[in-house]
Amino acid sequence: MVGRMFRTIFWNMLAIVRLRYVIFTLAFFLFLGFVSAREASERAVLDTGSDRTTVWDALFVAFAGPGLRDTSLVRMLGWFLPHLIVCAMVGDKVWRDLSQHNPVFVVRVGLRLHWWLAQVISVVLATIAYTVLAMAVVLTIAGSTLEWSHPFDTSLVVTEALERPLYANAANITLWMTLLLMTTFCTFTIWQTTLSLITRLPTVITGALALILAFSWILGIDRKSLVPWLPGSQSMILRHDLFAPDVAGFSLVWSLVYNGIAILAAVFIGLFYTINMDFLGE
Repeated sequence: MVGRMFRTIFWNMLAIVRLRYVIFTLAFFLFLGFVSAREASERAVLDTGSDRTTVWDALFVAFAGPGLRDTSLVRMLGWFLPHLIVCAMVGDKVWRDLSQHNPVFVVRVGLRLHWWLAQVISVVLATIAYTVLAMAVVLTIAGSTLEWSHPFDTSLVVTEALERPLYANAANITLWMTLLLMTTFCTFTIWQTTLSLITRLPTVITGALALILAFSWILGIDRKSLVPWLPGSQSMILRHDLFAPDVAGFSLVWSLVYNGIAILAAVFIGLFYTINMDFLGE
């Protein structure tokens, strides 16, 4: 049974990796890396008068998300589009299984519990790979114009002019930022998978999740009390109390727990539906 699950995960991963999405993802993050490297250099010079910008500053600019009172549509899109891309790429996998194959296919995979867990594991692995690829592309592009340095010996120049300057090394900030991004991406892709399974309308679900992200950005601009509760805010490290002292209690640990609970809820809802679903009658 375990071997069958691993085979299912393997074939799921192959099905998720579609050429058009890979090309679009690479193109987007190539562009994001170029823009972030330039913005990091300009911001460092204007805000601190420093030209010590490294690739880690560019990575922070690319993935830190918009901060409080940040109404820049450009920065919003830099945060918003990576979420939307991964939902579109990963989230309709279960729906495609049910729409392109005979429903008996699902039963043949084995126990429904194993089938659903294989889908969830596939989505999580694909989302992790997507996050790693996105960061690797941005670092590679930024490295063509900015200095590479050891992250444990480097502070982020672009954080020195923030409301709450942070002089921790780049490795610590990058680790936290990666965890926030990865878990938030997983939250949205697993909810996309679960709701697509239930409704059989993955495009509509993607649109609904996009609206949730957009409203989370808008509502969080000047409503500090709502920020910790808004889905998607967890990947905006600049809105956490680490950088935004006005948002009391919105810690990095809070976001990880929030995402963990949201993921477990989606997994159990999907499991309940899978166990009780009439595959052959629908």
